[in-house]
Amino acid sequence: MSIEYIAFQIQIDKHGIALLPPTKDELDNAHANAQRMYFELERSKLLDKIKDHVTETFMKKEETAGQKKLKDIMTDATFGSTSVSKERAQLARVFGRVDAIVPVKVYSTNLDIALPVYEDIGSSGADIRASHDIIIEPGTRALVGTGLYVEIPKGYEIQIRPRSGLAFKEGLTVLNTPGTIDSSYRDEIKVILINHGTESFQINKGDRIAQMVVCPIVQVQWQPVGSQEDLQESDRKGGFGSTGIK
Repeated sequence: MSIEYIAFQIQIDKHGIALLPPTKDELDNAHANAQRMYFELERSKLLDKIKDHVTETFMKKEETAGQKKLKDIMTDATFGSTSVSKERAQLARVFGRVDAIVPVKVYSTNLDIALPVYEDIGSSGADIRASHDIIIEPGTRALVGTGLYVEIPKGYEIQIRPRSGLAFKEGLTVLNTPGTIDSSYRDEIKVILINHGTESFQINKGDRIAQMVVCPIVQVQWQPVGSQEDLQESDRKGGFGSTGIK
């Protein structure tokens, strides 16, 4: 980093005006101050960019009444408020978590239910909520709606997984875990829940029933071979518990 301006001492006497060069300590202090000023400037620029992006994206004057209500009632969606969500998404990009931010278009039929929520910035799964009341009897399964319709980007899938608290405390889990939602799917997201517990379980509209994880996927290109011997050898033999548990 170059420093263009360094404080000189001005000496005025009978011989005229002179600029005295800085001492080593003064030069070191000037460098340190310049560095601090540089980093504060960069920080200020970053915050301004985030603020401008948030304002442009989330605070447009032209929005329908439905969009405004949806924005207002989803104060806990994603990472908190809608504006905080975008700020933290931008910060996640800055700190190297570019892969953690995947834009997904979503439509909800329930304006009074928040979108899937990440509890904190380190969460991999976002909690999803039921769109209606239902009782699941012991030993039975049910298809529970969420009112969510999404457009998953190509190259990604959404996995539906159980919530550990419901599984442990109530015996309630996702029957086909992890449920797979392909990028080509456009219908309502529904969760297949099964009650492994001994008592009826009441689900109310808005209850968190599962979590969704957005995952990158790859597709294979098969290369047929003539026999099993054409596959590269492996030291592993057998499966289905052949290695034991100890």
